[in-house]
Amino acid sequence: MFADRSRIDINVVIDDANSQPFSHIHRPGTGVGGHCIPMYPRFYLAGDPEARIPLVSRAINDAMPSYAVDLLERELERPLAGTHVLILGVSYRGEVKEAAFSSAFGVRRELERSGAQPLAADPLYDGDELRAHGFEPWDGRGTPPSATAAAVRRHSPSRRTPGKRFGTGRYLGRAP
Repeated sequence: MFADRSRIDINVVIDDANSQPFSHIHRPGTGVGGHCIPMYPRFYLAGDPEARIPLVSRAINDAMPSYAVDLLERELERPLAGTHVLILGVSYRGEVKEAAFSSAFGVRRELERSGAQPLAADPLYDGDELRAHGFEPWDGRGTPPSATAAAVRRHSPSRRTPGKRFGTGRYLGRAP
């Protein structure tokens, strides 16, 4: 958020930092997921409700889907209402077929609130599995009118991700 406000290319900063032998900074995305990181701060807060850092950290992470959708609207310079937006990646982490607490759910919710029509693609899930998670799958055939893409989770380049053939190719979080 600071980098966006300051017009700093965070990817360049992270690449430079990660050129050092003991640095491995992760790329920012649309939130955290899984069974640990989203939950453990809440366990801690149950025992220490006055702790500020876990509370503020969770609030920031919980707001990231909304922030990401706002960024996409600003990038497109128009409201998202009626726009098909492809969510690339439903799993909570690259290369892991698990959607527990994935930020993709929050991104979908925020897209729907904005009037967009979210679609999803993830090479780890078939169409029935995406539907079971409440996503409308995109099979990679044809591009709906007024389409753009929002990357949520990155998988290895060896996995085929259809987003390169989808609409305007705007990306949030990690580019596929």
